[in-house]
Amino acid sequence: MCSVAEHQINVTSDFQPKQIRQYRVPKAIKPKVERQVKELLDGGLTVRSDSPMGSPLVCVAKKQRSVHLACDFWYVNSFTVADVFPLCTIDEMGGVI
Repeated sequence: MCSVAEHQINVTSDFQPKQIRQYRVPKAIKPKVERQVKELLDGGLTVRSDSPMGSPLVCVAKKQRSVHLACDFWYVNSFTVADVFPLCTIDEMGGVI
């Protein structure tokens, strides 16, 4: 949950939340992924959820042999209604961050 700014994703009326099956994490990078997820949870940057919606984690290998984590929102994106106005910048938010 974000307490700095409020954001809403508008989806079409035929959207149905669902749990998308997770992708396999290669054994070679699994310890790195688990460490990053633990850091995100311990640092309060992400929280556990019992939401009916779930998107798989994507592991992207970087040049320095590190791993970048991202979420694959292809399912949500396929039902997302485009915003008429672009997102505001940090400066426009009044430097809250």
